[in-house]
Amino acid sequence: MKQRVDFTPQAAKDLHQAYAWFHQSGAGRTAARRLHRLMATLDRLPDYPLLGKAVAGSPYRMVVADRWRVIYRVSPDGGAPIIVVSRIFGPGQES
Repeated sequence: MKQRVDFTPQAAKDLHQAYAWFHQSGAGRTAARRLHRLMATLDRLPDYPLLGKAVAGSPYRMVVADRWRVIYRVSPDGGAPIIVVSRIFGPGQES
C-alpha cells in the first residue's frame, strides 16, 4: 500500500532551493541527472518507506540520493503511516 509523503515547511523550502540550484544558469546535464536522482528517490519513498538507514537514537531515517541527504520519519496516522520529510541537505551542507 502506498503511503502518503508530506514535507515540513523547511523540507519544502530545501526542495525548492535544490530545484533552483539545479536549474541555475549553466547547470547543465549533470545537474539535470542529479535532480532526476533526487526526485526518483523521493518518488520511491511511498513504496519503500524503510529505504533509508535508521538514524541512531532518533525516529528519523536518512536516504542519500547523489550526495543529497533526505531526512524523514514514518509516522502512524490512525491507519496508514505517513512519511514526513523533515530536511533535504545538499553536498557540503551541515545537518
